[in-house]
Amino acid sequence: MNNLLEHVDDPVELLENCKRHLAKGGRLIAQVPNCESITRRLGVLMGVIGDISDISEKERDFYGHQRIYTLKSLEGACREAGLKVMRSVGILYKPLPNLELEYLCQKNGEAWTERFLKALVKFGEKRPTECAYLFVKCG
Repeated sequence: MNNLLEHVDDPVELLENCKRHLAKGGRLIAQVPNCESITRRLGVLMGVIGDISDISEKERDFYGHQRIYTLKSLEGACREAGLKVMRSVGILYKPLPNLELEYLCQKNGEAWTERFLKALVKFGEKRPTECAYLFVKCG
């Protein structure tokens, strides 16, 4: 489930349904936006958003987000659905909004962009709560 749980009316119900359909030994993988990402934290400090847990009008009206997750709340939803959390991590340390990152990548070329993206992934490995996305593997 790639960026799905934040859109549905009842994510725990969806996770329970998915659990019922898993084969023995099967795995469920989910990725969601991170409420505690560095970009959201900077947005609060800049006065762009009131609180890191706030869903902006664009997130709600354009993207259809109904909620945003922390690592703890994502793991909690999975456990509430009866799933065993096997792994949970943050993915991609994203220090700037997409438009600014896109500009930097276009300006600096493909080789630089590849090194930069690998560095952001590596940097985020030790900072899961600051990454742009959260990832969970359950069984």
